[in-house]
Amino acid sequence: MVNGKEPDESQSYEGNIENISKGGFRFVTSKRFELEDRIKAMITFTDGRSQETLGRICYCNEDEKNGDYAYGFSIIDGFIH
Repeated sequence: MVNGKEPDESQSYEGNIENISKGGFRFVTSKRFELEDRIKAMITFTDGRSQETLGRICYCNEDEKNGDYAYGFSIIDGFIH
């Protein structure tokens, strides 16, 4: 979900989490989001568990070399455990 709209399959995006805490995480993707976008994220852990959480984009850094974006994701609902 992005800003309250449920995406269809073609609007699902993947990214890689670089660091994670109970309050949020930093992730990298080629998809462009705007600051303050609300996003529902499904996190899949290396042990096979997954967890859905709702949060907002709190910062963005663009990597001009490869066109990816690094985002800060601040959890609104569903802290990570």
